[in-house]
Amino acid sequence: MKSLLTIIFLSFLFVGTSLAEKCSLKVVEYDSTNFPAVSAKVFCFDETGKVGTNLQTSDFEIIENGIPLTLQKINCSQHDLIGSKSIVMSFDKGIAAGDTSLKNYKIARKLFDSIAGFIDYSNTQVAVTAFDLWSNLMTDFTSDKAKIQKALSKISASNSSSLSIGFTNEPAGAVPISFSGENDKSIIIVTQGIADFNIDQMILDAKAKNIHIYILFLGKSIPYEFRQLATETGGQCFDNITSTTALMPIVYSVVSLINGLKPCEFFWYGNHDCLELHEMTIKQKSSLAETEFSFLITETAKPTFLATPPYLEYSSVPIGKDLTLDLTLEAINSDIIITKLSIANPEFQIIQGNITSPKIIYKNSTHELKIKYTPIDSAIIFTKLIIES
Repeated sequence: MKSLLTIIFLSFLFVGTSLAEKCSLKVVEYDSTNFPAVSAKVFCFDETGKVGTNLQTSDFEIIENGIPLTLQKINCSQHDLIGSKSIVMSFDKGIAAGDTSLKNYKIARKLFDSIAGFIDYSNTQVAVTAFDLWSNLMTDFTSDKAKIQKALSKISASNSSSLSIGFTNEPAGAVPISFSGENDKSIIIVTQGIADFNIDQMILDAKAKNIHIYILFLGKSIPYEFRQLATETGGQCFDNITSTTALMPIVYSVVSLINGLKPCEFFWYGNHDCLELHEMTIKQKSSLAETEFSFLITETAKPTFLATPPYLEYSSVPIGKDLTLDLTLEAINSDIIITKLSIANPEFQIIQGNITSPKIIYKNSTHELKIKYTPIDSAIIFTKLIIES
């Protein structure tokens, strides 16, 4: 899964910033499709939101499900700074639906207030829209920071909303307003709603006008179609935003991406175990700053043994006699370390290929076993080969 982010500064503030002792981290995109090879695009900000570029693997640690991993390398690319920008900030008033405490509304307000406060207005114009079942232009494009902040302060909560109206409604939907922007165009929308519009058509319309869409999704994971809308328009999405305590890394990241700053890319190899959920933490050692994300590994991607044949059938073996059959184990998807082989029933014995100490079975290689069955009575018996890894 991939995504992008942005921050806004004077250009001389972004280049060559060293890693500060105190910093904040934010993963803006990660890729686990080639697991156990994993990569993540990470911003490291100092206390003022400046982007660190001189990052070293020794400065960080990677932890997966509580187990430390080795960070293989970090690549920091040249920034592609964007000059003048036109940003539409679009506020979903229906974010307060069913929430008498107005928690999400307050988070959204804090988030937008912080973004407005962080933007460098010397090369940026901002418009503000707010919508429920109608879309309102709170202020047209301006570089007056006070005017933007005043417009945001007038946004009230509502019990319902339509993202179709918020995005496309004439004349005050975010997309029509963005069309009139004079510079590089971006939309930042804060919501927790559903896609009640044609995503594919929205992507086509946004790309036709070179509009980048950034989606800040509160309270839970963002639906796939919203992630698609953000990434395919050259924007980014941030989700699971549940409190006001860790908003600044998101703020810094969104503005940085809009400004053309690029996160550094971290590379490592994960633990190829049988777990589906992989919870990741990236820590900066000196400041103890950290950022977290997680991903799922499907059954088909897990380390697996293919048994040939899939089971051994000894049929009828007379008491006092024995029969030995062959079994081949092939490692699928990854190298697998076997620490021990065993069979619970003593009537079965591994007479060749037994493993009692750790051995690596490399990906796509095989391990041969011979298993002897010596019955002690005439009962039908079922048992299992136990593989400890």
